[in-house]
Amino acid sequence: MADLYSSGQVIYDNAGSAIAASYLGANYSAGSRTQGIAGRTLIVNVAKTNITSAELGTIVSAITRGGLNTKNATNGDDAFVVIGITTPTGAAFVSGTTDNVVLALQGTGTFTADDADAYGVTADGGAVTTILADFKGLQA
Repeated sequence: MADLYSSGQVIYDNAGSAIAASYLGANYSAGSRTQGIAGRTLIVNVAKTNITSAELGTIVSAITRGGLNTKNATNGDDAFVVIGITTPTGAAFVSGTTDNVVLALQGTGTFTADDADAYGVTADGGAVTTILADFKGLQA
């Protein structure tokens, strides 16, 4: 990776603070818990028996609006951008058949995993969200 700091470029975190030269190496070293894609990238699993397209749409809509989780109650979560939707095996999503969907989310705030009726999806035992991975953003 190019040495961005000594080339005269200033790197900023998502809060707008300049990142110290002494910490730049930690942001691109192997094994670092950070990434430079966005403020924060989460990989989240949504589990429910026979998820329908409508239910998945409800969950995605609530995540992108922020602030809604269990039974549509306000929980203080921030909005995240859904940048990817897949299944754990990479197989195609089949409405009414697929039981697990993996979402890649980007944002800078709070996301709360929900173990009961996530985002108001309550049919067939309700949807459950689990955070599988949390990649921190650039660190100052």
